[in-house]
Amino acid sequence: MPGRSADNTTSDHAGPPMTPETDRPCSPPDDGECPPPTRAAAEQWHDGQTVHIDVRGMVPPQPLVAILRLVRSMPPAQVVAHLDRDPVMLYPELAELGWEASPMPGDAGEVRLLLRRIP
Repeated sequence: MPGRSADNTTSDHAGPPMTPETDRPCSPPDDGECPPPTRAAAEQWHDGQTVHIDVRGMVPPQPLVAILRLVRSMPPAQVVAHLDRDPVMLYPELAELGWEASPMPGDAGEVRLLLRRIP
């Protein structure tokens, strides 16, 4: 069972570093510090029959959680997901739900995926 050290960090944690104040995982840059989140919630909008979800700036695993919540609640449709990074943990979760992801052209520094139900 993980415990707390004198500096209030979690020990015996396998995985990405955790910030002591929130125990949220992060992927630290070269200086070892976790960047602060720039967005607390996903932004959603419709473009015709396509639903867009923008999870850029959210701290992992929140983007994955927001996208999975959306696809679970939807009738068959298309979703365009706007992300900061390639969501490698999302692909098997989508497949299990009967969805697939295809890369799309996006803005510089953006990963954009078209999510569709597998026919």
